[in-house]
Amino acid sequence: MNEVIIEKMSRELREKIRHAKPELNIKGTAYYVSLDGNDENDGLCPNTAWKTTERVNQNCDNFGVGDAVLFRCGDIFRGDIHLKADMTYSSFGKGAKPEIWASPFNAAEKEWKKITENVYSIPFPLKKDIGNIVFNHGEEWGYKKFESAPTIELDLDFYHDVEAGVLYLYSEKGYPNERWSSIELCPKIANMHGTCPNNCTVDGLTLKYTGSHGIGLSSLDYTVGGPPRHDNIYNFTVRNCEFEWIGGSESSKNSRYGNGFEVWGGCDGVLIENCYFNQIYDAAVTQQYQGSFSDHKVLNIENVIMRNNLIENSVYSFEYFLTEFIPGTRERKPDSLSQFTNILFDSNICRLCGYGFGNQRPNRYTPAHIKSWGHRNKAVNFVISNNVFDRADYRLVEIMADEDEWIPTLKGNTYCQYLGKLGIQRQKAVSVFSETAVKNGKLDYTEDDATIVVARR
Repeated sequence: MNEVIIEKMSRELREKIRHAKPELNIKGTAYYVSLDGNDENDGLCPNTAWKTTERVNQNCDNFGVGDAVLFRCGDIFRGDIHLKADMTYSSFGKGAKPEIWASPFNAAEKEWKKITENVYSIPFPLKKDIGNIVFNHGEEWGYKKFESAPTIELDLDFYHDVEAGVLYLYSEKGYPNERWSSIELCPKIANMHGTCPNNCTVDGLTLKYTGSHGIGLSSLDYTVGGPPRHDNIYNFTVRNCEFEWIGGSESSKNSRYGNGFEVWGGCDGVLIENCYFNQIYDAAVTQQYQGSFSDHKVLNIENVIMRNNLIENSVYSFEYFLTEFIPGTRERKPDSLSQFTNILFDSNICRLCGYGFGNQRPNRYTPAHIKSWGHRNKAVNFVISNNVFDRADYRLVEIMADEDEWIPTLKGNTYCQYLGKLGIQRQKAVSVFSETAVKNGKLDYTEDDATIVVARR
């Protein structure tokens, strides 16, 4: 085993995912969406399909249990999807997976205004922060700045004045619309999002070009007034999907965020399998919560399976944390019963964490394929097994919790890293890739059946 073999395995898995067909079992009404459709149609067959994601969202209240929304293969839809419970979101027809882009238009088709030498602007009236700019579908990408002058001074630097509705870009090689044929602006709008969309399946879609999340789920209802009401997300499946160019928008002052798949709050029954994640600013996959529980004694994250996925160029491949605070404080509640239960991260290939566009984040000491942040993280039956963890800009794996018995179990994983780089952090103890460790076939804090590989290039 070496990084060449790992790269070959990754290519094969990527092709398998890209050509995978959705596994549909539609028990209700199917609604169709295609670029040849019309939003005045009924959407009940391919010949009377709707045209836009906006029309899908307008019909949310009319969907019933077991219904499905099917997007035509080969089409690109600009917009976002409000997820509803008891639904399937998938595809119909032949060809490449249908794609949902949060980017509202191709900015290379717009007229840019020259402001000063090498600085150009374009109107962007949507009051959503632009987290990233992707040129020619990944040939280059932007470098976000939180202030205009004097920080926009290098090629590809950009600044988005949200209130004024203007985007500024530094381009050393002339007008942006003459330099690139595709300029996708990634706004702070999740491709797909919802509060407690239970019994929901997303199968066979490609989600791209958002400054927020690919799929962002919350179990917290902020609409009822007062503190948020906590609930669980039940039975949510993501299968055969692709996530690319996700995140980068402002989270709080001078900090940025954006995950491929996120659960914020409690969940019971999440399956993520046979998916491809690439160029994610934050975590490819995450289940997380920290805060006070206003109306639940317990908030659990349980029965989660993540398997057979390919994750590349993300700052974190899998991020998890769970801490309950004493109400009104930021102090941990020492007797909290909330925990992770039955979590499985198995047979995934995770490569090059911290090497994507998230590399521009200021806290360069955080990238890890597994990231726990040292929260309380009480856990029962939390297993990380049979994965490939291939190179990290900082460390490969970080597993921490308040008690040793809550640390996830590691079994049968492969670790590939450069000599001198960090391997495993368990609590405050950190292992380093060294000739001795490799010769012994074991890093500190890895499992007995681990495979240790030195990356040579």
